[in-house]
Amino acid sequence: MHVRAEDDRARCYPEEFRHRGHLRLSDGLEVPRDLITDLDPALTRAVGPASTICHDPHPTPSA
Repeated sequence: MHVRAEDDRARCYPEEFRHRGHLRLSDGLEVPRDLITDLDPALTRAVGPASTICHDPHPTPSA
């Protein structure tokens, strides 16, 4: 979720979050690799490529 200045909830966030926006991610039982697959392209578009390679400590077993 990106908080906009005109969002009613924005007044509850610190000034830095209101100025830059705030991302809140609430996940459940998703497989970590699935989250990475979904988020990586979006975050790369938003802030550029990751500076380090992400290591998945719990890889999904191959079929």
